[in-house]
Amino acid sequence: MNAIINCSRRSALKAIGAAGGLVLGTRLIPGTFKFASAAGETTLTPSVFVAIAKDGTVTLFAHRSEMGQGIRTGLTMLLADELEADWARVKVEQADGDEKYGDQYTDGSRSIVKNFQRLREFGATARLLLEQAAAKQLGVDVSEVKAQNHKVVHAASGKSLDYGELVETAAALPVPDVKTVKLKDPKDFRYIGKEVPIVDLPNMMVGTAKYTIDIRLPGMKYASVERCPVVLGKFASYDASETLKVPGVEKVVEIPPPTKPVMFKPLGGIAVVATNSWAAMEGRSKLKVQWDLGENASYDTTAARKEMEATASKPGDRFRSSGEIGLALLLGGWSGHIALACVSSALRQITVLTTFAAEEDERVLRPLDVILVTLLRSALAYIGDGGAPAEYRAGKARRRPGRERQGMCRRGFKPGRYH
Repeated sequence: MNAIINCSRRSALKAIGAAGGLVLGTRLIPGTFKFASAAGETTLTPSVFVAIAKDGTVTLFAHRSEMGQGIRTGLTMLLADELEADWARVKVEQADGDEKYGDQYTDGSRSIVKNFQRLREFGATARLLLEQAAAKQLGVDVSEVKAQNHKVVHAASGKSLDYGELVETAAALPVPDVKTVKLKDPKDFRYIGKEVPIVDLPNMMVGTAKYTIDIRLPGMKYASVERCPVVLGKFASYDASETLKVPGVEKVVEIPPPTKPVMFKPLGGIAVVATNSWAAMEGRSKLKVQWDLGENASYDTTAARKEMEATASKPGDRFRSSGEIGLALLLGGWSGHIALACVSSALRQITVLTTFAAEEDERVLRPLDVILVTLLRSALAYIGDGGAPAEYRAGKARRRPGRERQGMCRRGFKPGRYH
């Protein structure tokens, strides 16, 4: 199945682009969500779309929320560069909450890390599709044309076609297989790795940017939730009589506690629903709640951290062995010294940030944390306890031929000086 699909003729998606335009879709961070098209076949559900209108305007519809991480700019840079688009003619719009965009949760800061290649392929595929459309309109082979700054140029005749002139033809063509698409050489990047203005910044600076808190809908209600101070705790009883006397408060809603493991499930509590935010918060402050703190009532953060620090200092189990990390760090000279500091810092951070999963009445580390802690702890033990050969620890390691010419020793570095 092609990871990029032509959505131009899908009735549910026509509103995304201008009538007669080109709309392509792909899925970021692939999942298993699928939907049936008008013809009945099952296809990949796209979660991010690019539309090219007849006037040539390129619009990227971002299905993730902008939360200060610059995602709307980053996504657009990747797409526009491979698309060979004119930045002045590219815009990004926030997608509405709609099932056609797939999941729209925003967390983890993974959109660029996980989809750098995918977005480049997305832009490059759109570029090739426009080149094929231009070749068809000009009656030449696609190898004779090339996309350049929002146009497809036929060098032999000197003719060029704007992207807007190609969308109708491109919309009727099959989407090229991603495997046949050639990505740009990094030296030809126009936007990636370059200084590009943040697309949201002007509106943020002048106060016209619309945030979630700015949204007002007809008949909209506000809620403020009183939660148990302990995870998995629940209310034993509550008195909302004073709460309901606050002007604007309409009702109180009980929210059941989540089941284990908690993960991203909503926590339980008591919600005060009102016609305005002040009434909701004031009504919540007047709630009288008796909490059942549950199995985590005795949990102590300070004690848990000390327990984790003690555990991290003990010998760990080896999950996998590949190479000699201690020797590699020692042979790395200054880079090894820096890497060691990074490993030590990472271990401290993991110790601090480790989370517990409340499963089967036990506090357990997430599997990934266990692996990382064990790996880093083993590396530090290997170096600190003399795991490397004695000649390296004594500073008598033989230098590789040409080591002096590599710059380390010219600055006074000598093996063993920092180890």
